[in-house]
Amino acid sequence: MEMLIFNIKFYERSNFIKEEDLSYSFEINENWKTTIEKKTDDIEELVIDMGNNNENNGIFGLSGDKNKIRIIYNNINQRMLLAKYIKYLNYISSGTIDNAATFFLYETDTLDLRNVQYDKVADSIICLHLKNLKNINNINIANRSMNVENLCEFLSLPNIKQYSTLNLSKNPLFLDLTFDSKKKDIDCVIDIFKKNVKLNELIIDFVDLSNPLGEYFITNLLLNTSITFLSLINCNIGSDNIKNIINALEHRKVNTIYPINYINIEFNNLTYYDIIFLIKTLCTLNKNFKKLYICGNLVQENIFDVSFAPKFPMSPLSYILSIYILCPQKTNYTQLEISQLLKGDIKGF
Repeated sequence: MEMLIFNIKFYERSNFIKEEDLSYSFEINENWKTTIEKKTDDIEELVIDMGNNNENNGIFGLSGDKNKIRIIYNNINQRMLLAKYIKYLNYISSGTIDNAATFFLYETDTLDLRNVQYDKVADSIICLHLKNLKNINNINIANRSMNVENLCEFLSLPNIKQYSTLNLSKNPLFLDLTFDSKKKDIDCVIDIFKKNVKLNELIIDFVDLSNPLGEYFITNLLLNTSITFLSLINCNIGSDNIKNIINALEHRKVNTIYPINYINIEFNNLTYYDIIFLIKTLCTLNKNFKKLYICGNLVQENIFDVSFAPKFPMSPLSYILSIYILCPQKTNYTQLEISQLLKGDIKGF
């Protein structure tokens, strides 16, 4: 027996497969119906009802060791779903199938749909396969032209439940700035995240979050989910956004420890003061907050008028703050690590 992507071929028993020994060839069809029937404790039979959609129509059966039969059964079902998926994509003239084909045909812990235009029907087909997989840890849905309503719809599909990392980068989540109409979609997404106890890493790079919807989304992620690592690279976040987020965070529940440990906020529009106030707020959320990444912000524009004489009191910070400073003499970045940032003068810049 030789199982290809869209074909099953049977040969006469031989040590080597030779084309002249071919006995039967079946083209896998999305409309096949497959079942397993138990024969004995160790023997099972795979039964395929081909219907009338195959030139060799009728019912085909294969008996053997139950473990081997179940492997064949799962492989055939995967290829049936792949055939259905590709047929649908061809129907809607969207041919980006490489990532999905890999997901159907190989054992993987990643559902990689990046760069594939969002389509609920196509994604629903993939979710039919997900029910047989229990170890999907990473979902990448970057660059799929998804708004927040699409995101809520996708995350509500059956079998997309527990995953540890979600990549939403390069999606226009908040192009529609009508706050009242989109707030319910954000609340839907947050509720889904709250139910996912495994989710700890969320990547939202290259998504414009410089509006009230973006601020509301970030605030609720920090206060209402189990996320420990949040990446917000190049999200057009500025001083006004940080002030509004900090003001919202100040109304949090007191005496509650929030899980956030790492935030990557590189290549936004934050000043030195924004960074300092953000750090202080994050440390009130979680006294063990570990690291804030700030490469590519506007820290240098006003850092030297405050570096040696802080204009406001600063509490001791017992974590390592990694500050990436652009050196004019170099084409790369250097890293300055401060293990203790204490009240008083700031040295080392």
